[in-house]
Amino acid sequence: MLANVLKGIRVVDFSRLLPGPYFTSILVDMGADVLKIEDTLRGDYMRDLPPSDGTFGARFTELNRGKKSISLNLKTLQGQEIARALCGKADVVVESFRKGVMERLGLPLQAMRESNDKLITCSLVGFPSDSTYALKAGHDANYLALSGVQYGTGVGGQLSLPAIQFADLAGGSMWALSSVLGALYAREVDGSGRHLEIAMSHGVFALASCDRVAKEYGEVEGPGNGLLSGGVANYQIYETKDGRHISVAALEPKFWQAVRSVAEDCQQDITPVPSKEELTRFFRSKSLDEWRQLFASKDACVEPILNFKEAAAHPANSKVTRSPMAPGNTEKAPCNGQHTREVLESMGFSSLQIDEFVATGAVGE
Repeated sequence: MLANVLKGIRVVDFSRLLPGPYFTSILVDMGADVLKIEDTLRGDYMRDLPPSDGTFGARFTELNRGKKSISLNLKTLQGQEIARALCGKADVVVESFRKGVMERLGLPLQAMRESNDKLITCSLVGFPSDSTYALKAGHDANYLALSGVQYGTGVGGQLSLPAIQFADLAGGSMWALSSVLGALYAREVDGSGRHLEIAMSHGVFALASCDRVAKEYGEVEGPGNGLLSGGVANYQIYETKDGRHISVAALEPKFWQAVRSVAEDCQQDITPVPSKEELTRFFRSKSLDEWRQLFASKDACVEPILNFKEAAAHPANSKVTRSPMAPGNTEKAPCNGQHTREVLESMGFSSLQIDEFVATGAVGE
């Protein structure tokens, strides 16, 4: 496990919503101290996104467990000065604003690195800062659309959105994680920090490199046509007798032979090179539970499609919560500004000074 490998690493996180907070939540699980910077009014918008867990939006709680929160009005000089001081003592600074916002807030990343040459700054953005799209707003669905990935996602010629924010998480959060971990290692070697820009549009486009090459060499484009996206019968999703679904990924001959052996046990016959229609009839002949029992002892790459509640109880997932780094992490998410006074006191400010900051609106608690 990697639960404490980043112990002592200080992260100042200006990001909000999903990609940045998910990335920094993994840093928390790896032992880093993450300080979440929130505005003095609403804070991170994800706090209010339904459904509620009784305290915050359920997604917010999952993304921000174990972090500290300081509430700053970055449109005030005092709020900016506090933020700069915090960044001056940090190992990593994360932000997810559009191009130019940090500069307008008096927090240019380049100036931070000039005053702290060991600092690693990470901008997790939608589009590259040197592109014509740099100032455009975007969400996960837009990055998928522009990457070519969405064009091949769906069934029967109909496009469909994925169940999770694939571009945000895989194209953004995970690239940010690997890049920052690489930068922390490089700093141990050369003693220097550096700036990293992770554009989610680029990140998800890069993840599709193998499929892009396949299309260049003749694989048919479109939803449900790729080798691994529904184009072949033995790598497909099928409906069962009770209206549930089962995933079949028996590409290799040994796995396909295992599927055929189950058919023989059921006194049914499947041709060596089956059609989708043939397998549709086959899997509709029994319920999901019946298929689970029949395939339980077979190494066939055939598994039931579970909902999230069922998946959480499955032995493949039972020890994983937010990340595999720290199973069972149940720390609470902070209220907006919950740690404002604690952080400011650690910076040397007196209670009287903090009261004044609160009164002038520079900080919240």
